[in-house]
Amino acid sequence: MYQNNNLRNRYQQQWAFLSRRLQRWVADGSFAQFSRKKQTHLLQRLRRLFRQMLRYQTASRLRKALGAAAMLLGLGAMPTAQAQVDFAAPQVNTFNLVGTDEIRFETLADLDGDGDLDIFSIKYQDEGDVGESQVMEFRENIGDATTADYAAPTQMGLPVTLAPLASGSYVNPEFADMDGDGDLDLLLGRYDYSEYGGGGVVYYENLGDELNPAFGEPQFDPFGLNFDGSNAVTPIAVDIDDDGDMDIISLSYQYDEMTGEDTFGILFVENTGTETEPAFGPAQQGVFGLPAETAQLLFMDIGDIDKDGDFDILAGSTYQDEYNYEIPYIFFENTGDAENPSFAAAVENPFNLVSTESLFLWPMLGDLDNDGDLDVLHGQGYDDKSYESVWVYQENLLLTVDVDDLTFVNDGLHVFPTVSSGQFQYQLTQPNLGAVTLRVYNSAGQVLQHEQQTGEYLRNGTLDLTNLPNGLYQLEVIQGEQRWIRSIVKQ
Repeated sequence: MYQNNNLRNRYQQQWAFLSRRLQRWVADGSFAQFSRKKQTHLLQRLRRLFRQMLRYQTASRLRKALGAAAMLLGLGAMPTAQAQVDFAAPQVNTFNLVGTDEIRFETLADLDGDGDLDIFSIKYQDEGDVGESQVMEFRENIGDATTADYAAPTQMGLPVTLAPLASGSYVNPEFADMDGDGDLDLLLGRYDYSEYGGGGVVYYENLGDELNPAFGEPQFDPFGLNFDGSNAVTPIAVDIDDDGDMDIISLSYQYDEMTGEDTFGILFVENTGTETEPAFGPAQQGVFGLPAETAQLLFMDIGDIDKDGDFDILAGSTYQDEYNYEIPYIFFENTGDAENPSFAAAVENPFNLVSTESLFLWPMLGDLDNDGDLDVLHGQGYDDKSYESVWVYQENLLLTVDVDDLTFVNDGLHVFPTVSSGQFQYQLTQPNLGAVTLRVYNSAGQVLQHEQQTGEYLRNGTLDLTNLPNGLYQLEVIQGEQRWIRSIVKQ
């Protein structure tokens, strides 16, 4: 025991000393002036200590100790071939979240532009009886991007009036910049339990800006949206084919009153318009290798969970019966690439994700601790003693293997400054390989900016984020077969 404590103390002293020095060197620009040999030596030493300290502290705490140095040095954004996703054990009702006996459908979004993720819910009133009214509920993150802390729910924090539905109910909110004007619009999924399968989307355009949202009148199924007779639609807006505009992926649910049979699946609706003028084609099933039919309803969220540059799908479902409330996570890995998605077969509970007792499991993906990867939160865990729904959180501890053998991750690309009011510059040190593609992701894994820069000999370029809210972003730069990811901060 004494020997273990002595070893731990030595590692902690070395970590504290090196992390403080690196923070100072990064802040005053000294690190960028070091020779490549010295930079590589310091980086390898830091990663060796990082791996040793994981026995005593969580990865998120270690990254927080490094501050801006962690972003510059790429901890949490390692080369994809070395990435190893691992989720921590579940925590219940963390971030000051409180369980209730209400039925809610939720999403994470930074609607007020303060750099952290708030929670938005569609909540049934009157204990969730079918046909009862619903309200939109807002839980503000009064902490920050690194330390989430949620205030009590209110219905006053979001200026949206839900349009009345003739039959059915709303099933989930989704925020995305559908018209390319730099702010988040609102999509609400619709469940229609009539025999005609009238599920769809209600759209509210954000007429304000990224800091002061103001939503327009509701529009039913705009932009030519048609969901092929699905009784329920749960829109997830994502640029799944990397063409610069927002497509939609949703569950599919059809009920046949004649046979009493349910049919489940996944719908893809491609945006065939542009980033600023969306127009949607017909709903498709069985695309990108996704199953044409699934064994159960799938409540999905989409993000780059394994940080390999493309979007994966994480899903949950409903409880099986009154004797079995255990619901697993279902993961579809994108084994293709950003432009050509191809999903592997479903896997249950990968990366140490844990089934939870739930009425239904609807995962939300978001970087809740500001360490550059996507964590998992859901709000419908079930407490069979209090009969309340509880919040269940699993932190993503995205790690790497063979740290000592990794090369300097900043080799090939320099981005400066890493903290700015909106203007950044990049410099490529490789020979010219053609056009440069830039993508900017927010903490929820959504693409907020996509552009391509061309020229006869591209080595230097600029990036303008002045229209985006303050916060942490991931910059992806692609040139030829080369790909780099950097964390940058707008403040």
